[in-house]
Amino acid sequence: MLILIFSLLSVQTDETKSEPDVSRARVRISTIDADLERLGNKLDEMRRTGRRLSGEIGQLEIQRAILRGQIEKSRLELQEAEKGLEKNQEREIELEAQIADQRQVIGKRLRALYKRGSLGYSQLLLKQSQLAELIGAYHYAKILTERDQSTLRTFTETLAKLDQVRADLELIRAEAATAQEQLNTQKKELEKLLAERGRRLGEIRKQASQQKKLFEELDLEKQELHMMIRRFTESNFDPMDLRLPVTRYKGRLPWPGAGDLIRKFGVYRDPEFSTKRMINGINIYLPKGREVRTVYSGKVLYADWFKSYGNLVIIDHGDKVISFYAHCDRLLVKKGDFVDREAVIALSGDTGSLEGPMLHFEIRNKTIPEDPLTWLAPKK
Repeated sequence: MLILIFSLLSVQTDETKSEPDVSRARVRISTIDADLERLGNKLDEMRRTGRRLSGEIGQLEIQRAILRGQIEKSRLELQEAEKGLEKNQEREIELEAQIADQRQVIGKRLRALYKRGSLGYSQLLLKQSQLAELIGAYHYAKILTERDQSTLRTFTETLAKLDQVRADLELIRAEAATAQEQLNTQKKELEKLLAERGRRLGEIRKQASQQKKLFEELDLEKQELHMMIRRFTESNFDPMDLRLPVTRYKGRLPWPGAGDLIRKFGVYRDPEFSTKRMINGINIYLPKGREVRTVYSGKVLYADWFKSYGNLVIIDHGDKVISFYAHCDRLLVKKGDFVDREAVIALSGDTGSLEGPMLHFEIRNKTIPEDPLTWLAPKK
């Protein structure tokens, strides 16, 4: 937490008062140095942890890419297996048709042999009266016998092929299902591990960002304390020279008034007249008589009435950054004054305003109006 000490930065001429302040500032600087060393070590440790986790996440990303490739390969192999499955199924149908035909042929042959009786081919041979016819008939009977054996053998082989085809189909299905299940399990485990690593890395980065912010705030406080010591111990100094650049505080400046934002920076459309006009700052609702404070230290460039701005205070913060405080009721500073951060410079009012009491606040950087909300600290 940054302990801002701008109240100590105001010029003090009473030596009895400045010496204790300087002593306290030096003690605080020693404390800050110890805190900075501790925070620096912690930041280094977090960065190392973050780099290690980043490396692990990179490895996991590579593993995930490899696994995705394996899953894609498995998917393609499965598609190829499905094509093979279709072919085997077609082959199965063909074999079943062949078996049916062969079964029919064998059945007819067995029925024919059964009808001839137990003598079978012998009866066929005895019916021939001539030798040539006998030899021809014998040869014919021998061929029939070999054909019967071949038919039976082919039938047996076809049955065996059919059994093998069916076994191959079941093996393909089982192996593909097992491979797919294993890959899906690995993918889920890898995704879970990757998500955990990512979550952990996010936490580390968030903590590191917070520690870095605290480190920067403490370092800023340390520089402010050194400036304060110089202001207490040096003579003939220019207050504008003993300040840190206002740009160092962009996004963390205090609000100029304790009121609600009623109009933002940018183009505004008037609902009554349907006209557009540019709002170069923001409007903050402040009842008449409330304190108007500076957002940063600087020199008063203007403190007087100015057209539609009413009573206006303009403060130069250095580095070509100036701030406007308009529609004030009573001005408490004059041109040439040096004012510290959060010093009361006016009381709120409605001078020059057509919409009642409010504070119109602008910040111009190198003469160009910028959205004050980018300079002010977020409202709690």
